[in-house]
Amino acid sequence: MSVLITGFAAFFAGIATGLVGLSAAAVMVPVLTTILGMDAYMAVGIALASDVLASAFSAKTYYENGNIEIRNGLLMSGTVLVFTLIASYFSAQTDNSGMGSMMNVFAIFLGFRFFFKKENGKSVPDQVKYKRVKSILFGALIGTICGYIGAGGGVMMLMILTRVLQYDVKTAVGTSVLIMTATAFTGAVGHIVIGGTDWLLLFVAVFTGVGGAVLASGIANRVSVEQSNKLVGAFLILFGLVLTIIKNMAIL
Repeated sequence: MSVLITGFAAFFAGIATGLVGLSAAAVMVPVLTTILGMDAYMAVGIALASDVLASAFSAKTYYENGNIEIRNGLLMSGTVLVFTLIASYFSAQTDNSGMGSMMNVFAIFLGFRFFFKKENGKSVPDQVKYKRVKSILFGALIGTICGYIGAGGGVMMLMILTRVLQYDVKTAVGTSVLIMTATAFTGAVGHIVIGGTDWLLLFVAVFTGVGGAVLASGIANRVSVEQSNKLVGAFLILFGLVLTIIKNMAIL
């Protein structure tokens, strides 16, 4: 039963990664800890391990379709990594249990914005130096939030890449999964080395997660930008609602 639940959760986490650019941890950890009773640290490690290849395969698909910003993505990735590590240290000394619920509400709000958004084309031109500065500054913000509450980085990246850097939704998701490939690998290695893992469930999560990511990223790159907005919006709304329900189940 554990294998089936893990595979099911990882497959839908892969869909979230390929379609919306969300981290698998945001989807898998609540399921693994609430339903299977798995240790949270181990659950994060397994989720991040599945995220590495899911993000990498998704990034490959978006790159092949011209929907990725490699230079700014790598720049933001480095900043996210640094500030995630810094924020993780301080988060261990504070109570941040209420932040997860806030991120779920934020995901629903962002979902409605995307669902009713009218898209007029590709990324809005901006001077290179300003985009690089924004990538560094907002990479620091994303890393701080992700490190502090342990989740939410994918949602924040999607919002910042579309609203601040003015990428269309496909380019935003493509750049997001590129960033997550590096951050997920670093996080997965750290969690597995320190906290150990269940290797069977990890391999199941990796393979099913890749399947979901390949399917979702392929669909996302075949539809129009406006249709992509609808898909992303609907998924974020559903994602926020389901995680809110799971969180309330854990409380009960």
